[in-house]
Amino acid sequence: MTSTTKLVGVLKERRDNLKEWIKEPDLHKPISFGIPEIDAMIFGGAPREPFYFALIGSAKQGKTTIELNLALNFCAISGESTALYMLEENRRQIADRVFARSSDLVSRSKLFQLALGDEEFIEMERTIDDFEDTKFYVNDSLNNITAILADAESIGVKRIVIDNFQLMTGGGGMDERTRLVAQSQMIMRARQRGLTTFLVSQGNDKGESFGSKQVQMDADLVIGITSVRTDENDKKSAIMTNMRRLKVTQSRFSSQGEECTICFDGNHSRILQVPIKKPENIEFPDHIINELLAATDSKREN
Repeated sequence: MTSTTKLVGVLKERRDNLKEWIKEPDLHKPISFGIPEIDAMIFGGAPREPFYFALIGSAKQGKTTIELNLALNFCAISGESTALYMLEENRRQIADRVFARSSDLVSRSKLFQLALGDEEFIEMERTIDDFEDTKFYVNDSLNNITAILADAESIGVKRIVIDNFQLMTGGGGMDERTRLVAQSQMIMRARQRGLTTFLVSQGNDKGESFGSKQVQMDADLVIGITSVRTDENDKKSAIMTNMRRLKVTQSRFSSQGEECTICFDGNHSRILQVPIKKPENIEFPDHIINELLAATDSKREN
């Protein structure tokens, strides 16, 4: 039996959907990424139906920090299960990121140096309790795309995060480029089966993926990460180490070209708001406050 339908039938079906959805809008509205600046770029959040999202940036741009925050927020807000497949870091490193993200007292530097006392361990117990009922899974042993998709299906998750794309194996192809193309197409087919994929991809300083442009063509949403300088008109000016510019380079459900600037604290694997002045309820490290003030001064001058 064919599924080909007259356009008028499709329009009526969509109208009827919307009439039902508007009765309980919170069940159908976009899901927030938990970061207002990013939500604002894409019409309030990500769609509830399966989609393919790629975050692209060069080395040391904070891709994993940003992706982890997006995925954890998305999992918590949607209530749907998520699996993180780490091809670059291991379970211990992810645990350190989550402990540091969840507490002002516990930091990645303290964990690395073993500078831990009773208060830090009490904070870690609180974090463990907070995540007890969270359906967020971690795997650092798989790198084959077929095995990753099979594992996600076996544990019944609806969303996966792969960090990073260039380290995956499988997919076929005679060279790296054709292999990456095949892998991206496999992710697209998985989306048709109901799986949302968050993909971290290594790229250049323009937010373009290395190895294959297929990711940028296939993904429903692509956000590129680039550095922020103290003087945007001078390419030789200093890079602001804790500030990043995010730009929508591809989107099937929102405008393209939208940009925002975010600030993050790498020692706590945390995304911070970008305020004009320091808010009363957030304690920013001094070096981040200095960068925020410099960014504000630069905007005023321009």
